[in-house]
Amino acid sequence: MHPHHLLPPFFALLLTISPALADAPVSASEHFQWALEDEVDVSDPLAYGAYLFENCTSCHSEDGSEGSGGDIRGSDFRTVKKMTTAGLEDMPEFDFEKLEIDALVAYLGSL
Repeated sequence: MHPHHLLPPFFALLLTISPALADAPVSASEHFQWALEDEVDVSDPLAYGAYLFENCTSCHSEDGSEGSGGDIRGSDFRTVKKMTTAGLEDMPEFDFEKLEIDALVAYLGSL
């Protein structure tokens, strides 16, 4: 088969795949890259939020009910953004983007 005959099927394949790629979440954060390496479904906010929350359990317990800031279950976007990107009291800062904060909010809302 001549190489030029391969181009139309190749472009058809790209058109089929590209909408799915457009919907895939993207983040430049190192947490996102680690999640991908650990094969976490980053398109599922609850799964990604649970993965991110693993860093929080030593201070906030497995269910988010403890810690110096109190119960963080059900925290809203503004609160989680403030807690994670500015750090509060003994809490360290995290370089989270909107995707990570949305995932944490979804997960905390499920606790």
